[in-house]
Amino acid sequence: MEKNISKVRDNDAVVGVLCLLSVVLNFYTVYLDFLWIAAA
Repeated sequence: MEKNISKVRDNDAVVGVLCLLSVVLNFYTVYLDFLWIAAA
């Protein structure tokens, strides 16, 4: 039972990091698009 809980926690940590990474990448791509539009 303890092992399953730690596995779930590890999985949550990985999913959390991936979500954060995708949000950061999305923010950067939107920011870069804005810069291109401003430059144009």
